Parts: sequence; C-alpha cells; structure tokens
Amino acid sequence: MDIIKGLFSKLWEEFGWLLGGLAVIGIIWFWNGGADRQSAHEGAYIKPLAPVDTGEVYGRYYAGAPSAAKATLNLPDAPAEVIRHAETAIENFFAKSKEAERIHATSVLTHSLSFDGVAGARAKDPNAEYLRLVASGLASTPIKISGLTLEGGYFDGTIPLPQSAAKQDIWLAPGDRVVVSTGVSPVGGNFRVDACSSYLSGASRLVPALRKSAYSGTMTYKECAARHGEESGFYTNEWRIFLGQTVELWGDSSDIIKLVDAKGKVVDALTY
Repeated sequence: MDIIKGLFSKLWEEFGWLLGGLAVIGIIWFWNGGADRQSAHEGAYIKPLAPVDTGEVYGRYYAGAPSAAKATLNLPDAPAEVIRHAETAIENFFAKSKEAERIHATSVLTHSLSFDGVAGARAKDPNAEYLRLVASGLASTPIKISGLTLEGGYFDGTIPLPQSAAKQDIWLAPGDRVVVSTGVSPVGGNFRVDACSSYLSGASRLVPALRKSAYSGTMTYKECAARHGEESGFYTNEWRIFLGQTVELWGDSSDIIKLVDAKGKVVDALTY
C-alpha cells in the first residue's frame, strides 16, 4: 500500500501542473458561456434565394471548414506511459526483493558476513537510522569490513564502510557485530564498545543505546579505562561505526539494501 501511495504521489508531482492547467481552462470556458456561448454554434450562412438574392453560402465555420470525417478525441498518452512505467517499477521491485531474499538466505549459510535483520533502517532521523552486520561464529578468520560498500534503492549511490577513529581498518572476529549508523558520531568517531564506553562524552545520544557500565560513580572514560582496561572481558564483541550523513539513506517503508565487496560482488542483501 505504501508503494502504491508513493506512485500516486509521484504521478501528482509529474502531472499535477497539467491537471491544474486543464481545470483553469475549464473554469474560463464555463465562465465565458461554455457550450451555450453563441460563437460555439456559429457556422456558414446562406443568402436569401433569388430573386431577393443569390442564395450562395457565405461566412466560415467557427471551428474550421466542415468535414465528413468522423470526429475523434486525441488525448495525450503521457499518463498511460506513466502508469505503464509505474507497473514496471512495481514488478521490478518485487523481482529484486525476491532476489535479495535469495541472496540473504544463501549468505547466511555460506558467507561469513550478513545483515542482522532490518534493525533501525526505517527511522527517518539519520541519527536514529542504523543497520546491523554480524560476522558468522563459524568464520575461520577475521573479516575486514572497511572498504565494503552499501547500496540502497532509496539512496541513489554507494557509500563505503569507514575505518576506525585511529584511521585503521576495522576487522570483525567470528561472532562480532557492528552497528552501522547513518548519522554523525556523537562521540567523535568509530569505536569498539568496551566496558567503559558509556562514559564517553555524547554516549547518551547513541542509537541504539549502550549498555550502562557496571562501575558506579562519575568517572571520565579515561579514568574508567585506566582502572579497568586490563581486565578480562574489557572489550565487547560490538563495533559502532558512523557514515557521517545528515539525511536518511534507507527507505521508511520499503527498500533493498546491498552489501558489496571491492570486486562488486554482493556479499548480502536486505529487503523490507
């Protein structure tokens, strides 16, 4: 239903001016008499017959010379073309959706990296919009995600997954997850979540929210890391990376999103 509403909205954007113009012309025609206007019924005239006059025809038809041809109404075919284009677009979308579902099903079974559900792709706010990727627990080696690109139907283009805040490639160990946020990082960069991350300045604005640190008090991140950075389990299996966009990338109601490697091969696809 959202797709159909979107198509009708596009039709109105493309041809609203035409419909509005036709309405104005109709109002002017009606205001000037419409079908009852005398000029609408004007035609050729015949002079009186002899001996009063010659009986010849004079004057012209208001709409041109008379014709025996059958009258036809020629309407522009543009609206029909738009409707046919819309039907084709819908068919293509469903075909691509099925292909995306097939790719995802295959990816989960055979690839090491895949989308973890729709996550926050439907959010309108770029700072609340996000995707989630997960590295398979069966992966034999770490997976580099920096340099992979995301493509979407709503977002016309490609966007690469960035490096860490330290300008180093991000690698996911088997079982690791990464939250790919559309907006700008509120903490100053991309990072691996650890036991002290909730103390980062701006961490309260992260979507989805971070789990609160088990340590109490009003420590800064540096103080927390200095105390607990050497403890076992300090680092979690989650990364947070940000695409730095100020507008949303993914469709609110429907989209087809692809994860593509450097060779142009689709690693995984998500549709909703």
